Amino acid sequence: MGLLDRVQYASDPDRYEYRLTAAGRELFGAIVVLMRWGDTHLAGPEGPPIVLTHRTCGEVTHPRLTCDVCGEEITIHSVTPSRGPGFLEADPAPPEDPARSERNS
Repeated sequence: MGLLDRVQYASDPDRYEYRLTAAGRELFGAIVVLMRWGDTHLAGPEGPPIVLTHRTCGEVTHPRLTCDVCGEEITIHSVTPSRGPGFLEADPAPPEDPARSERNS
């Protein structure tokens, strides 16, 4: 499961292009969030090097994370992390070796 597929689009000579896989396309949100962070913290006085224009309204957009249930913006202060269904408990500490305890006494 990679992020890109190599697809031949011409031969003689062979030429290839790289297309995003489904996993690659799912990274779009993470990439936009990182891009926005860079725009805030690293862009010069000229502004960001790349902007995103929303095709529906034609305006430059500033994407944000929102809750898929209520639509409210998600911030560091509006979410609480908790264990999900895939959470695995850590292995318990191995029992102490009685011989080792006696040596350390």
